[in-house]
Amino acid sequence: MKLSSAASTLGLGVLGLALAGCSEPEADPYAGLPGHPCHQGVCLLGTCIQGYCLEVPDDEGESGGDGDPSGDGDASGDGDPSGDGDPSGDGDPSGDGDPSGDGDPSGDGDPSGDGDGDPADVIGATLIWTSNVGNIPADLEFSPDDSLLASGGWEGFDGDFALRSVANGSVVAGPIDTALDNWAVSWSPTGDRIASIWTGNTGYALFSPGGQNLGTATGCWGGNTTALAWHPNGEEILVGTDQLDHLCLRDAQTGANIEDWPIEGYVQVGVVWSNSGARFATLVGDIPQGWFQPVCYVHVFDRGTLELINSITLEPDYCEHPSDLAWRPGTQLIYATGEFEGQGVVARMNATGTVTGYFGADAESLAFSPDGSKLALMSSDGHVWIVDPDSWAVQHQFWAHSGLSLSIAWSHDGQLLATGGETPRLRLWQLQFGN
Repeated sequence: MKLSSAASTLGLGVLGLALAGCSEPEADPYAGLPGHPCHQGVCLLGTCIQGYCLEVPDDEGESGGDGDPSGDGDASGDGDPSGDGDPSGDGDPSGDGDPSGDGDPSGDGDPSGDGDGDPADVIGATLIWTSNVGNIPADLEFSPDDSLLASGGWEGFDGDFALRSVANGSVVAGPIDTALDNWAVSWSPTGDRIASIWTGNTGYALFSPGGQNLGTATGCWGGNTTALAWHPNGEEILVGTDQLDHLCLRDAQTGANIEDWPIEGYVQVGVVWSNSGARFATLVGDIPQGWFQPVCYVHVFDRGTLELINSITLEPDYCEHPSDLAWRPGTQLIYATGEFEGQGVVARMNATGTVTGYFGADAESLAFSPDGSKLALMSSDGHVWIVDPDSWAVQHQFWAHSGLSLSIAWSHDGQLLATGGETPRLRLWQLQFGN
């Protein structure tokens, strides 16, 4: 579920790949140069320099500090003073009429030039279908049998709920007008109901697989509902809010309140359960008293005792706007995405309270494959990366949408990936992986 960073990431640029070989620093990774720590010499954002992912190369050793010892404006001596590979200065280094090199000479987001927004070269995925019905999908989730895809839509002051056939993308139900901003959908484990944010944001509704409204429930303490997660046992729903900073656990049948917690923070971006349902976590942003800058927290709770067992503070210089949260299947590892000064980062942490690493990646949303072996990341401008969640090695990458992109979801069989964005609204991809 994606929320608070959507507005702040509208202007983020395309994430660049740079696989430079360098080692991580022995000293405190949070001290010294600005930027995100490299992971085993790998960066998705910028270049790994002295153990950090930086966007600007270090010119130390040059007399002018500009990489041009001769002072003639041509540091490399190759006749290209700008050093951008474009000696003519016309913005098209290759001379093929495509300055960006993305296969889209017109730069209008439609590489094929047929007006349908088809993506450029895609490696490791095949586009199955495209849907332009409804608002921008802010949250997506496959039904347990992978036959339906539920979406919560958002655009301006409008929200909607919709169900689509996974087979062909046809709309089974909706779009149904719901909330001002519909940021969350969650299927019951049995697939007989879907929870989605309801009118006015202050509660949620339960829908049938045919789109029938089965009833509504109020949110936590009157706050705007921003996140929903169905317990693996099917009997409870976790509800996160932004106003009054509350998290609550509701009976899935009656909507009765089981427990609620005041959560320090100004917005709850996501709520997730561990595989067994023994623990759950929420991602929030907050400005601590006496601070001038927001920070991100992951709070971990024990379902048995209903007690907060850990509060994990993400390094302030790497997260001020949280965007998404996921619990890695079969593990006690939690992954969160956030953004600081226009740069994105993915944080990996143990549920016991220890952050085990940061990875420079402009990820607005993330989703794990069912077996937890692959992590899909999508930037706010529609680029998708599938990475190894341990080594961060990039396995596949492709462009999915132009304009604002908000959501990504993995099917339960591990073969399909759904992405939601501004143009087009929704796409379904068939993934291919080699041995």
